[in-house]
Amino acid sequence: MAKTTDELVREVADRVRRMETRQAAFLESQGFSTNTGKPQFYESAHEVTLPSPRVSIRDILAVIPEHVTAPVGVYVGQDCLCVVQRVTTMPKSRT
Repeated sequence: MAKTTDELVREVADRVRRMETRQAAFLESQGFSTNTGKPQFYESAHEVTLPSPRVSIRDILAVIPEHVTAPVGVYVGQDCLCVVQRVTTMPKSRT
């Protein structure tokens, strides 16, 4: 069965992401800085600082503790990229 254009684009994007990850790991093993570090959360300021704007939202949310429900600023250097807030929802009751 032939793949659709959306499936092909997704596959190419996934392969490029994997190649980038491998290249960054290799460069870091050779002593080069690639700015692919993990984000840092500062609870006192409710801020997450990123090493570069290319950090995934999954990695950003992973460093914010579950108990923090207040808005959290996401920064690269002095620039605020966005503000995220963890929202908890209650399951709908069945009556």
